[in-house]
Amino acid sequence: MLAAFDACDSEMILTVPCDTPLLPRDLATRLLQCLEAQTADLCCPHDGERLHPVISLIRRRVQPAMADYFNQGGRAVYRWFKTQKLAQADFSDCPKRFTNVNTHAQLRQLEQQLSRQNPGD
Repeated sequence: MLAAFDACDSEMILTVPCDTPLLPRDLATRLLQCLEAQTADLCCPHDGERLHPVISLIRRRVQPAMADYFNQGGRAVYRWFKTQKLAQADFSDCPKRFTNVNTHAQLRQLEQQLSRQNPGD
């Protein structure tokens, strides 16, 4: 996340993991709307069951606090998020979009499901 801020000069960064292939097309829009509505510094999606902190929209102004956290040995992103003004965007309408794929077996299973139905169902 810190490297993303170093690599660009935008006001915000959007982070997404590479093992979550079905993310909603309107993810960034919905996160931004929630972030602005709650005047928060960070926004993560909540799928109705759990928060997804590795998927986040983060304002640049928290970069110094994030750097301090990591420089002091912090590693759990979620713990640091809890110390910031965090908004949770409601994505309970599409929880399957946050399906995590970590193994070849999970990938094959997802491919089979997708061949039979719409992933947002």
